[in-house]
Amino acid sequence: MKGFTQREKRGVMIALCFLVFLGFSGRLVADELTVEQLQEMEHLAQELGDESWEVRKDASEKFAQSYIEECRYPGIRSWLKERLEGEKDLEIKTRLEKLLSAAEEECRSLMEFVWIPAGEFMMGSPEGKVGRWNNEELHCVEITKGFEIAKTEVTQLQWFLVMGNNPSYYSEQIYCRGEHRVINDLNGKAISLCPDHPVESFSWDDVQVFLGKLNAKKASEGYTYRLPTEAEWEYAARGRMASGEVQQGAYTFGDDQTLLGDYVVSYKHVGPLFPRAVGQKKANSYGLYDIHGNISELCQDQYNEDYNQSGKREKLSSGNEGFKDPQGPASGPYSVVRGGRVGCDPRELRLASRGGVFLVGGANEVGFRPVRVSAPDKEGNE
Repeated sequence: MKGFTQREKRGVMIALCFLVFLGFSGRLVADELTVEQLQEMEHLAQELGDESWEVRKDASEKFAQSYIEECRYPGIRSWLKERLEGEKDLEIKTRLEKLLSAAEEECRSLMEFVWIPAGEFMMGSPEGKVGRWNNEELHCVEITKGFEIAKTEVTQLQWFLVMGNNPSYYSEQIYCRGEHRVINDLNGKAISLCPDHPVESFSWDDVQVFLGKLNAKKASEGYTYRLPTEAEWEYAARGRMASGEVQQGAYTFGDDQTLLGDYVVSYKHVGPLFPRAVGQKKANSYGLYDIHGNISELCQDQYNEDYNQSGKREKLSSGNEGFKDPQGPASGPYSVVRGGRVGCDPRELRLASRGGVFLVGGANEVGFRPVRVSAPDKEGNE
């Protein structure tokens, strides 16, 4: 039995790369497959076994598009798996397996983002709150513009695909607890990866290079990628309650510490402590994973005990007094980290808990999740 020809492979991969690029440029929304979509997918599956190369090529490209969209569309993956398991024609099944393998790799390389609307919230924690530290002064903050933030921390695979290296300390097979890969870089050097684990042990400058390359690579998208400010991080991390109000509890689900095990990977783990694969536990209401624990998350601000030095209190859109889009110092020895890491106790895992880290030489307990915002046009408008 023959698989894809080299020409077919090139056609499929070109289509995949093009479709991945298109997928980044907009937020796709869907709930489930319609009857018409199911019929179309069945038709494409049959065309993958057609004798005509042109028919197979067109079907491959359309099927690849469906799978890439599946990264955001719930429903298609379950159909694909059922279709693959039930396929009797070995040639179609072989082609499906090869195509889905290539498409899956593209999906894993994507950084998915979720939309966080503008709004107002109380940052920090009130005096007398259980577990409160002295650097958590409660104050009102308004985020004046919506933004998008990555669903998970940047993974080792995602970093490698942008940077061509992997600085992570926890990259050997013993730490993966799952898939481990060794990929040769452009110079033929073997790079060890735990693909779905968060990247770590980078310096501040390394992150800026990563973001710079990402911005250059995605220049035509109309987005600018950067780290979140400390205020943006806490606002997104809190999420919202069923009432629509911003969650003001200690955790993204409220104050009940008994629920931490549902949201924190390796919570109360006994044994060696190191980051695990991202996205294994429950997400917050916005769909953000690993807000609590796994690995601390880097923010744009440099650490300051009093949060920000550049802002001043003013009247917000609601009429409350507070700060609009506050930012901490632009320079300093310590960078803000939030969210806690593997092994942290409930106090350190709270949404208001703050810390600073010296990142010149890298730290194996710090990761990051980028934000993307609409890039300003030549006149400076967004």
